[in-house]
Amino acid sequence: WSYILLPHCSLDWHLGHQKVPQSILSCSAATQTMENDAVYHRGGTNMNAVIDWIQNQFPAGLEALVTTSGGKIGGCGGDQLDPETISSIAPAILASKLAPIVTGNNIETFASSILVVAEGSGMWNINLPNHEIMASRWNAIDLPSGSGLAEAMEDFVQLSMGSTEFVWMASREGKTTEKEKLWLKRQKVAQNGKFHVYEPSSESKENEEELNWCPTYTFPDDANTDVYDFFYNIIESM
Repeated sequence: WSYILLPHCSLDWHLGHQKVPQSILSCSAATQTMENDAVYHRGGTNMNAVIDWIQNQFPAGLEALVTTSGGKIGGCGGDQLDPETISSIAPAILASKLAPIVTGNNIETFASSILVVAEGSGMWNINLPNHEIMASRWNAIDLPSGSGLAEAMEDFVQLSMGSTEFVWMASREGKTTEKEKLWLKRQKVAQNGKFHVYEPSSESKENEEELNWCPTYTFPDDANTDVYDFFYNIIESM
């Protein structure tokens, strides 16, 4: 396996293509206070550079590709200063952008088998920036016009090629909203066995505070048995 880590550093969840710096309140590492700052929201541009590198580094394509994201989006002084707490849908964007390989009249996907792992438990967070902010401040050109994250993710799922499967890390058992349930049902029906949902048990030992800010279940260091079995069964069937 080759591992590629793309750090998050432009406050746009790898979606931005903004050439003009935007004024924001950011955290000062020195004083641990919020200060005015200018940020280039170019996370999507950074991701495109990584995609180009992958294609140049592996010109014959890949046998398999796993894309995932995780970790806190940033902030300082505690979670109350960082309400937008969601992992990026960038794994799905990256998987969709890897160009197919054309050999004569045949078109093959860049990777023979693709697994997109998305942390979705915060996708319906009411504190998330709306699509107007993503379009104007971030220049998030990878999102369909007028779409928020959930709508964009649905497009990526619906338009994915047959070699792609999805793992969705859902909200904890008993905390899934009706909107999230309906969204998940549509994806399962459309993908016919290629969209897998992991719903953490309400009896999970991880505390609620951790789940509020960090995608605990996306490849944690101390994954419990049911997470291991969940991924093992999916990979075995691919």
